[in-house]
Amino acid sequence: MKLLNCCLILLGLATLAQAQHQGNAAQGNRPNYAYNQAASSPNQGFVNDSTLILEARVLFNAPAKSYQAVFSVTQVGESLEEAQKLLSRRLQQFTKALTDLGIAPTDIYPDFVFQVPVYAFETEKRLFSKSYNEVPTGVRLQKNLHIGYVKEEWLEKIMEEAAKAEIYDLAKVQYLVADQRAVTDTLRQVALRVISKKNKELRSIGVKFNAKYQTVADQLTVYQPAERYESYTAYSAAQLGNQRRGATVNEVEKTVTRYYSPMASEGYDWVENPSPLAPTVQFVYILRVKYVLKREQ
Repeated sequence: MKLLNCCLILLGLATLAQAQHQGNAAQGNRPNYAYNQAASSPNQGFVNDSTLILEARVLFNAPAKSYQAVFSVTQVGESLEEAQKLLSRRLQQFTKALTDLGIAPTDIYPDFVFQVPVYAFETEKRLFSKSYNEVPTGVRLQKNLHIGYVKEEWLEKIMEEAAKAEIYDLAKVQYLVADQRAVTDTLRQVALRVISKKNKELRSIGVKFNAKYQTVADQLTVYQPAERYESYTAYSAAQLGNQRRGATVNEVEKTVTRYYSPMASEGYDWVENPSPLAPTVQFVYILRVKYVLKREQ
């Protein structure tokens, strides 16, 4: 009996330790959460008894050398002139603050998005009826401000200055790699070596290829950090019992947690920078070569 109790205690501790290492994402209500599966299909195999496909899957986690933030700025005025004046005042204040931070004017670009009229309903009362007529009441302008910067920690200061100019909408942050062509060249060279190695290994066990008949296909996919964020809502809901019929239940709005979830390194033939601490730009390159097998005459 004592032995059984000890086993149960150890099992409970093991379960608790596993839960601690999982984190809340494994427990929360997560409609958008999905575990990363780097390779859902085998990376080589026979299509039929005369065709073989070899596949190389390589991953490059490239750190950013610079960044580009895009802020969206919207302004409403009773007239076009008023809207433009108010919007220009906010943008000038923000731009001056950015240059004071050390960002060059050439790294700041205003992008005009739209200019549309704003309408409201005007009530018209009659003797036995009432009508609502839509009438123009002003103009809405929107511009996006593109800001280039080289130090990641500058973003918080940029957001502080944006708030002072009543600009709160950070549309996106783009991570920029210094030499993307060099990254893709490296991926292709590595993938060719992987295919060559697999080819050699199969030949060593007697697989014979017809060199005259083979086809090649490749695919490059680039993931920005913003595309690799997952979300979940972690909470424990109370069970209502014996509540009165027709009673109103008011639920508290639950906090949605978002976190960076990069492509996992497992399932790739080669990975550059396999365990990055900070978000990176992920380059995934897949090379497939289809061979026709030689038949014995």
